[in-house]
Amino acid sequence: MKKNRNIAFFSNSIGMGGAEKALSKIVNSKLWGKNNYTINLIFNQRAKKHELEIKNIFDSSVAISFLPGNLTLKNPLNSKKLLDSVIDALNIKCVFTLMTGMSRNLLWYKFFKKTDLKVITMERNNPLGLYYGNKLKQLFYYFEFKLIYKNANGVISNSKELSKLYEHLYGNERCKYCCIGNPVDFSALNQKISQNSVKNIHNKYKKIFSSPFMLNVGRLEIQKDHTFLINQFSKIKDLVQHKLVILGSGSQRDVLLKQIESLNLKDRVFIIEYESNPYPFFKFCDLFLLTSKWEGMPNVILESLYFNKKVLSLNTDFGPRELAKEFANIHILDNRHKEDFYMRILEVLSADHINDTSRLAKLKDFDLENIALRYIEFANQIMSKK
Repeated sequence: MKKNRNIAFFSNSIGMGGAEKALSKIVNSKLWGKNNYTINLIFNQRAKKHELEIKNIFDSSVAISFLPGNLTLKNPLNSKKLLDSVIDALNIKCVFTLMTGMSRNLLWYKFFKKTDLKVITMERNNPLGLYYGNKLKQLFYYFEFKLIYKNANGVISNSKELSKLYEHLYGNERCKYCCIGNPVDFSALNQKISQNSVKNIHNKYKKIFSSPFMLNVGRLEIQKDHTFLINQFSKIKDLVQHKLVILGSGSQRDVLLKQIESLNLKDRVFIIEYESNPYPFFKFCDLFLLTSKWEGMPNVILESLYFNKKVLSLNTDFGPRELAKEFANIHILDNRHKEDFYMRILEVLSADHINDTSRLAKLKDFDLENIALRYIEFANQIMSKK
């Protein structure tokens, strides 16, 4: 019988964003155990206050632990001690890192320790997107990433073009690059739109479901640019009967609520901070809108496609543009014409809806079990490489 191999997934926290949801689905797959892997999930200390919630999200076979402190690049020696305390104690041979901050910490750790630890980064966005609008910071971090990504053994990106970008900017011959899309649990989606589930949501939000609406789902952060979306909607509020529904929570909520009030949109734009079952909104919306400044492969578009919805997205360089080549109901607006977004909303709303019967076969590439298996195959390749 093969001895189990110890690997770890490192994350700053577990939130409601697409990257965190993707992590939970990948880690929870039973296929890891069947392939002789023992999974450790390691968080920064600050996430310990959510320990009960985290344990409810993950399968009992996943060993969850918290660092005795918080990793920070401002104190690299302390971060090294924190990582030593878990990597050595748990005999970890390979780590997956989620989000740029965590990847930076683990890659600097490997740089200074000169360890044979295998580090695989899970990339979900343009690495320089975090410093959007600040050219000086982007230049600084470009050179930092160029240095530390030499220590990566593998880089998994969730879109083909993003994978090419990483290989082009930070590539080295010792690192293996791979595109593996975000996982979507399509069987769970079907359960979420059962007759009772839909009825409960309709009763809870009667005012919204009483008339047609457009939908956006995403964290209320600057990256998602809801300010722009609301401004664009205000330009057509007298031309359509639709409401605009935004599902999400985040630091920009109060800013957005003030904007809605100032534009006299309180009866037309609704921000729903948290809804455990958002899928009836997907099922009954007329149009899904995405105005992010940058993205990797947005799960919300994949979910919209599953429900055969029209999608209008700004060109975020990676995922949406790639999906538009494969799926008939995705409409992309070039960022050079960004201010015409409101006009495109009107055009797409009035355009004929295409019954894309091939979409489900194409979406199988993103099925949870297929994605988990590809992660395992990639881990096998990296761990067998000397």
